Amino acid sequence: MMLFCHAHETPSIQARFIRQMAEHGAAGLILVPVAGTTREDLDGPQVRHLRDFPLVMISRDVADTDFDRVINDDELGIRLLFDHLYAMGHRHFAWLGGGGDTSTARDRERSFRQQMGAAGLSVRDETIHHGPTSLAFGDTMLETLLASSTPPTAIVCFSDIIAFGVLAACYRHGLRPGVDISVTGFDDMGAAAYSAPALTSVRVRTDLIGQRASELLLARIAGDRHPAVRELVPPELVVRATTGPPQDIEPLRCAPARLT
Repeated sequence: MMLFCHAHETPSIQARFIRQMAEHGAAGLILVPVAGTTREDLDGPQVRHLRDFPLVMISRDVADTDFDRVINDDELGIRLLFDHLYAMGHRHFAWLGGGGDTSTARDRERSFRQQMGAAGLSVRDETIHHGPTSLAFGDTMLETLLASSTPPTAIVCFSDIIAFGVLAACYRHGLRPGVDISVTGFDDMGAAAYSAPALTSVRVRTDLIGQRASELLLARIAGDRHPAVRELVPPELVVRATTGPPQDIEPLRCAPARLT
């Protein structure tokens, strides 16, 4: 029997679920750590018995733990996006970051900064913006970006959700995604292929992550005591209609369009 538990990004709920799973005889656990999870959260008195409990972490990383981890290669994903945009001629970028206190957020932003530096592009205060992983954040940030001294020709978003918000705002400002401005997401949600226009994104291979995590967990349940491993699963760039060669964008060149 398989059970699913949702900790709602709350460490205390996560600890309780883990403890209950172990106490009620679960054979093992695949865990997506809540935001802010530390090594101490997985080695404290509430979950001390985890030392002998088969557990594999996926999607989000927690450094220096003694558990197997199967993680999407977020840094590679951003590099694929950046290289795609740079090859088309983009030199003015903006980063809209979300994800809160997670390894996913840190790795994606770190990779963006690294790609900018490697390309000889400066990262200014107006380049990097943080907010919630929400449609509203992407929607409201576009006007801020357009009002900057050097508006970006390419907006790289932490997630598809944020990118969808940017796309909605583009139309109100008279901008055509993929023509007047490029927008990218990350995760390649099902809706990415059906947005208008279809969103360029990075496909996280959740199928491979799940398969490998299951293999590691079953090996642990069977008694395998090999040292903990950390495996990165390469994502795939999916190029669609929201990216194209750069066009010149004047600061606030378009007032929001009237909706009728």
